[in-house]
Amino acid sequence: TVSVLYWLRSINLKRMRPAINVFDDQCRRALRLPGTSDDPAAALCEAVAAAVANGHHLSGADFELMQTHTDDRGTVAHCAAMEGNLVVLRFILAADGLGVQLLSVPNLREMTIGHAAAEGGQLAVLQWIHETHELGTNFLRAVAADSRTLAHVAAAAGRRDVLAWIDDCAGLSLGFLKQVADVGRNIAHVAAMYDKPDVLEWIRECDGLGLEFLK
Repeated sequence: TVSVLYWLRSINLKRMRPAINVFDDQCRRALRLPGTSDDPAAALCEAVAAAVANGHHLSGADFELMQTHTDDRGTVAHCAAMEGNLVVLRFILAADGLGVQLLSVPNLREMTIGHAAAEGGQLAVLQWIHETHELGTNFLRAVAADSRTLAHVAAAAGRRDVLAWIDDCAGLSLGFLKQVADVGRNIAHVAAMYDKPDVLEWIRECDGLGLEFLK
């Protein structure tokens, strides 16, 4: 608790007021910020975004706090990627003690910030990952614990725009869209499982996939 209070004081945001709340049956302490998300990791992500946007310096910050998993959604980097907060991702990349090490931490299901961006439909984040040499295309190819790719996550979330981006992305493209996860499921199986007929229609119209891929 003390470390959280010092962290909040160090970034000097007047709108932030720390409070302690019971988080789960083990009574873990969570951060609650007025006017932000109820989820501790998302709230912390929003706080960092506000701090950076307002030009606050994070000297003396408790960086270990930012690397903590609150649950299987992952770290603050996952929250930033899901919400499209590039200012936070750039801050993490440049910050001493964080950098690519934090950006590369998967969540408890081995999903990366790329998976989070795909689920959230955050094309700018995916493009940023692709163009960031510390991450790049190889990072985007990472699979989750059940072998799900970015494409599987996008299909499950109904993100046709992400699938189209993958199709056009050098180093991913059609071959990546055709990858299968555990038990042989491709993006069409996932779209059907999650009731995404628009994705199935996109697959039907996609050159290189089409009707044969749906059969």
